[in-house]
Amino acid sequence: SQKVGIAGDGHGLAFTACPLQSEGSMRAESSKGSVSRRYSFELKVLELVAGTTRTVAVGFAWDSPEALCDRLRPAMPSDSSAMVASRLPCSIVVGGDLPRAYLCGRRLNKDIGWRPIVHLGEGSVLGVVLEILSPQAADAGVSVEKPGGPPGVDRDNVCVKLTVYQDGMRRTEVVETLCESTEMSGLSRCTADSACGPWGLVELDGNVRRIELLTAS
Repeated sequence: SQKVGIAGDGHGLAFTACPLQSEGSMRAESSKGSVSRRYSFELKVLELVAGTTRTVAVGFAWDSPEALCDRLRPAMPSDSSAMVASRLPCSIVVGGDLPRAYLCGRRLNKDIGWRPIVHLGEGSVLGVVLEILSPQAADAGVSVEKPGGPPGVDRDNVCVKLTVYQDGMRRTEVVETLCESTEMSGLSRCTADSACGPWGLVELDGNVRRIELLTAS
């Protein structure tokens, strides 16, 4: 595990120490035995503070932390209250307050429901899960990957599903299609090797001051 914290009124971006590995094939009951790729990590909230309207965001990035930060710096606004993770390319994140979801820097029109600034307490454990789906699977509620390897730019558009669990209870779920070639190619490169995948991502901000990354799969 690794513990991460912030001081003062700043932001902090934390990534898992290494790319996540796929948790293995998940057989769907339909779709002729196709499989889904699934990645996850867990974190524990160690310290909360009051008197702020900002809070944590969680998700995944399919570019290295170093590359993301280099690309992010020139585009950073002067407003320190802005949610940094919302501007990250090659990522899907959910959180903040009011809670929003973002895919590759574009805001998604989703009803999040989960409000970490309200629902989190010290000691809360979050499980964050990413699944890669085909559009047909997303429509049917089944996690499916086409035969022949991970999705790529020469295949149909790919959907990603981000699910957040708090203390074992599912709190929110976001499903969205990667609609541009740059979005799809980045994810395809990241998942091309079964031993390598996306990084888990946490933005520490506002009331969440310290966390512990517990497990990564």
